[in-house]
This record gives sequence, C-alpha cells and structure tokens, in this order.
Amino acid sequence: MKYLTLGVLLFISFNYFGQYDKYEFQTGTYGCYLDISTYKELTLKEDSTFKFVYRGCTGSSDIYHGKWKVRKRKLILYDYEKKVRPIRFEDNWDCWKIKGTKIISRRGLTLEFQKG
Repeated sequence: MKYLTLGVLLFISFNYFGQYDKYEFQTGTYGCYLDISTYKELTLKEDSTFKFVYRGCTGSSDIYHGKWKVRKRKLILYDYEKKVRPIRFEDNWDCWKIKGTKIISRRGLTLEFQKG
C-alpha cells in the first residue's frame, strides 16, 4: 500500500509541474526567414483563423488558410484546403508545440513571434 501511495504521489507531482509551465502564446505573425525571397510565415488571427505562407527558393508562394485552436500547449491547425505542392502541409504542419514565444512543428521548424 505504501508503494502504491508513493507511486500515485510521484505521478501527480510530475504531471502537476509539467502542465503548468508558463508559455507566452499570442496571436500575430510567426516566421522563419532565410532572406527576403525565402520564408515561412504563420499569421494567427483573433477570430481563430490562420494564414500560412510558404515561399521557397523558386519564388512562388503556397498560401494556406484555415482555423486554429490551442490544446494542452499545442497549436492545432485544421479545416484548411489541402494541396500537394512543394510541401505536404496536411501531413507535417498541423500540430505545433508552443515554447515561450516560439512555436515548433513536428519536423523541427521553429517560427518565432514577429509582430501582433
């Protein structure tokens, strides 16, 4: 019984400290810029819609529009038009971790907050 109680207390304490980390998520524009012609930019609007612009080295831009929500420190993009162009947006860009003023995709792309 002692071990069970100790196990439950450890489980609760690890979950408590992990869930209440502070994060500074806010709406606005997050981006990763290689130069003026190559960038990825995610704009989150107050009305829970987003715009994701992927501009590669070719100079052509892919633009995605949809909705977003936050669940357990994860930014989830959904209800967007799916395209098969230079990147497969629907497979790799739908769930982002929120860490401070940065959001990080499953593939490790980090977008930093730029402006409100």
